[in-house]
Amino acid sequence: MITYTKGDTKMSLLGMLGRKNSHRPKALLTTKTASNTVFRGIETTDIFERKRIFKEDNKLVYLELKDIIFVTRENRQTAIYHTGGKVIIKSSLSDVEQQLGGYPFYRSHAGFIVNLNMVKEIIPTGRNSYEVVFADTDKKALMTREKVRELEKLINSRR
Repeated sequence: MITYTKGDTKMSLLGMLGRKNSHRPKALLTTKTASNTVFRGIETTDIFERKRIFKEDNKLVYLELKDIIFVTRENRQTAIYHTGGKVIIKSSLSDVEQQLGGYPFYRSHAGFIVNLNMVKEIIPTGRNSYEVVFADTDKKALMTREKVRELEKLINSRR
């Protein structure tokens, strides 16, 4: 990527003119200041904080973080359940966990990442396991007893 710096503003440039005046930038795509990013006149900080891109087969799927309910492994692939359905990707749960970036996403079990904003209730199902019930869906996830205790500590420490 070619960059151009002017004062306290750093500009990313895509290509240069192929004709005369080739020393001048052809298209200014992004401007990056200390506080935000502007893409063709649109502030993108909010957009990229709220959306993530996932590759499903040969297409890219944009999902809003608030719409993701939970993520799990199914048939050696990762399934992302969201309010509009399900996306199947080839990434590992650990990779998706990093991409989601922490709160409100929580690793509730070795095979599940849940969106805490979508949790309706957590119900004990055995001595060491719990079932996570979500709002607006009949899908459920698992949570271990250790993760329930960890979550209680996390919630109590935020008060």
